[in-house]
Amino acid sequence: PFALLTGWIENKDKGNSICTHTLKEVVLTQHPPAITIFNVVEHARRHFRVLEYSSNLSISMHEVRNGEPYPDRVGGILSLSAGVPMSTVGPKPSLVVTRALNAELGTQTFIPERFLAGLLPAALVEKYIFWQSENDDLIGYE
Repeated sequence: PFALLTGWIENKDKGNSICTHTLKEVVLTQHPPAITIFNVVEHARRHFRVLEYSSNLSISMHEVRNGEPYPDRVGGILSLSAGVPMSTVGPKPSLVVTRALNAELGTQTFIPERFLAGLLPAALVEKYIFWQSENDDLIGYE
């Protein structure tokens, strides 16, 4: 990446007395010029990226779930963009799924697909189920 930016957007008040925010991570690449935006969400007391916007789908590692592709221009180059960069998310309940297959692997934690979109190629995310070891290794199983 050429630059990595973080920031937050205040979530619209839905009558709650608690003010919440959506943490954003913006990844800028120079060659080819592209902007990728992730929401950083809390799941099981950990923070994960969720792909929300890509200014160039041809170099994105995964499809963007929100919105249809549309023509856009970044750095003077025409490309297909998709997603909603200003989307917000509120707090949600989560569940941790762990397993201990053997002493060598130790305890592993299941990582849902939505947290790997944009970080790993879609072909891998669709083919494998990923578990994270205690030493932060990510292991895919068919």
